[in-house]
Amino acid sequence: MVPYIETILYAFCSFDIENLRLHLKDEYSYQDAPKEVFLRELEKVFLNFQNAGDTAITIYEGRCNGKTCPNFGKRGYRFVGNNSMRYLDLIFETDGDNILDIYNCAKFKSDKKIKKLKYKREIKIPEDERNSFVPTPEYLAKLNAATQHGNRLLIHHLVWLILRSCVIGWTNILLPMKCLMITNLLTIP
Repeated sequence: MVPYIETILYAFCSFDIENLRLHLKDEYSYQDAPKEVFLRELEKVFLNFQNAGDTAITIYEGRCNGKTCPNFGKRGYRFVGNNSMRYLDLIFETDGDNILDIYNCAKFKSDKKIKKLKYKREIKIPEDERNSFVPTPEYLAKLNAATQHGNRLLIHHLVWLILRSCVIGWTNILLPMKCLMITNLLTIP
């Protein structure tokens, strides 16, 4: 039986979001976000690697090297694109073979020296989708205003679609009649 962490790492190496969705546990948050939000943002990073020509990722073990960071010394992985040399540094908090959390590391140092690294990528969780986010009254007011504006735009769009379909429907009915009338006029002696 393949250990749980190896299953997760293999999914990372092959850009396999569906396997991550299947195997990462729902009861944990990842980078202070629900699993689905984390996976959605991770998928954007995977697409960035793939659009740069990567077909796989190589994994390098390492640790947080930020001496003033609360994560100093915690273990993780550097994921490096096989063609672009783009990379993603993540700390994996574990308990035995169980992954408790996964998150970005700003001061990661891999155990092995890697030459020619290019662009660092990060998983970016929107502030208002984090588990720790506490909406302020100002935020709620802006959200409500945006929702109302969005609803008005949706209604206008639906009305436009209905009117458009009516016009097209009438055109489809009237155009053949007009052609028939012109044909009849042309055939009158």
